[in-house]
Formats: sequence, C-alpha cells, structure tokens
Amino acid sequence: MKELSVEIILPAPVDQVWKVLTNFDDYSSWNPYLSMEGQPVSNGRVKLASVAGAGKLSTTTYAAISKLVPMSELELRNGIPFLTESVRFFKLSPVEDRTLLRHGVRFTGALAGKRHSTEGKVRQLRNYYDAFGKALTDRLLGRRLRNPSGNRHARRRREAQSDR
Repeated sequence: MKELSVEIILPAPVDQVWKVLTNFDDYSSWNPYLSMEGQPVSNGRVKLASVAGAGKLSTTTYAAISKLVPMSELELRNGIPFLTESVRFFKLSPVEDRTLLRHGVRFTGALAGKRHSTEGKVRQLRNYYDAFGKALTDRLLGRRLRNPSGNRHARRRREAQSDR
C-alpha cells in the first residue's frame, strides 16, 4: 500500500472546515484542481473531476463515500476493489480555535504496487495536496481564486447551462 498524507493547520474551527469540505458542489469555486458533485451522505456517490495542471487533460470518475463521521472524518473510495483502488481521506481535529486537517490518499489492491511503483510517483501528488490546503485556507479566510470564474469545470458547466 502506498500512501501520501499531508497535515495543515487551518484558520477556522472544525465546524466551519467541515462545512466547506462537505459542500461538494462548491469545490469548483475555490479549488483549482478538483471539482466535485454530490451529497455528503453515508454510502453516497460523488462525481470527481481532477485537473492535472495547465494544458493537461482532466479525469472524471465516481467515488463512494466509504466513511462519514460528521465533524471528524470523510473518505472517498474509487477504483476496482482488490485490484487498484484509491481512498482519499480527510481527518479533522480541533486545535484551540483552529483545525488540524490530515488529508491524503492511499492506494491499495494487487495492481497498486505497479501503478504507483515508486515513492516518486506518489510524491508527485504532493503539490496537488499542498495546493488543496492553500486553496482551502484561502476559502476559509474569504479569499477568492485568482480567476473569479472558478476552474474550467465550473466554467464549462455554467456555459452548458447558459446554452440551454
């Protein structure tokens, strides 16, 4: 099993962080690399659209909410169980009037070792998880994305809706 885990202290109490993390439909307004659609319910299904960076293709997939402990833990699981699966996790802990967020991804299954064969491949993801933490911090502080129209997934969704 390969895992990437990142910790960050966020400038808001747990309830505020939880509200932002579980408002999936709003991700595209603050997260430069990830859009989500769905409801935060146990065993729910969420649509994820990841962008690997400027000029790179986006990847759309679906994930199951495998763990939902209000104000504490959220896990999203996608892939093929026992073959190649990824689990995105978020764990919140109060630290005075702020929140410690431990988040990351675990890769499991028979093919996970081949797909993520080196620590370098897993570490490449670190930049995206650091950017997620920065974007979440900015959101909690009321800062906006540099591009006020959100990421390209949000723009495309709005354009498609306006064409109707």
